[in-house]
Amino acid sequence: VARYRDQDIFVLGVAMDRFLKSKEGPAADIWSMLVNEVYRPIGVAHAPTVRTIEADGRLGQPLMAGGLYATLDDLAKIAQLYHDRGQHNGVQILHAGKIDELLYGTHQRGLPTGFQNQYGRTSYFRSFWNVVFRTPEGCFLYIPQMQGWGGNIVALMPNQITGIRLAKNWKDNGRVFDTGGMMRVGYRLGRFCQ
Repeated sequence: VARYRDQDIFVLGVAMDRFLKSKEGPAADIWSMLVNEVYRPIGVAHAPTVRTIEADGRLGQPLMAGGLYATLDDLAKIAQLYHDRGQHNGVQILHAGKIDELLYGTHQRGLPTGFQNQYGRTSYFRSFWNVVFRTPEGCFLYIPQMQGWGGNIVALMPNQITGIRLAKNWKDNGRVFDTGGMMRVGYRLGRFCQ
């Protein structure tokens, strides 16, 4: 069973930052690397994030579990990079094989989360929530979604269809993560199972 805990992702971010520093020196910073090597090349000019506050005034560790202050345009560009299998303007920015593993598919992957919708159980795989959707023809798909605090969702649907919802749900309301309506609209725009 998946146990999503922000502190685990934070510790992973610290480990990645320390690994980067071991390769590139003490001035290296994991978030700066992400901004310079991924976000700026795809047209995300600014990628502010939440960092720890350090007593000595040095740049803090990015939380990594959340805290990216993205615009709607930024989210669309990030989603398109996934749809394009990590390639932008002919340059491979992200590992295509790893992207293929996490994009939508007909087989379940990841660990069960304890959540489910009308079609089946949601799983968690490589930092994406895989939500089940059944087409009118009976095809079952697992749609990867990035989910943020308050109900912000970016769904990566077939046919390069992206669903983005920015929400303000500050209460414990499980219905905010029901994206069945978003997926039904996406299905009408481009059939999911051919």
